[in-house]
Amino acid sequence: MNDRKLNVGGSATGNFNLGDNVTMGNVTVGQAEARRDLLADLAALRAEVADRPEITTRIDDLEEEATAEQPDPSGGRKAFERLKNALAGVAGVTEVLATIEDQVRALFS
Repeated sequence: MNDRKLNVGGSATGNFNLGDNVTMGNVTVGQAEARRDLLADLAALRAEVADRPEITTRIDDLEEEATAEQPDPSGGRKAFERLKNALAGVAGVTEVLATIEDQVRALFS
């Protein structure tokens, strides 16, 4: 006999689980695509600023965060902020930087 019931009245938000040995986790939608696109854009940016080691170091940091087995949202966002600050005043990177920012949000949110 099934003795498990869930009755919801009105509106309900959040997580629900019912049963034995229930496992819950995050479902990441689009994360693999965001990671792939981010790495491609970072490679393109690296080609543009190859003569600026202070920037390529920041690209390395963000790549490391993006390729981690378990991406750390805080670390990824901090690495992006450091890269963005290093790019201040560099002409011609505004568009790729905006794209990278969107991908960082998708990957590290």
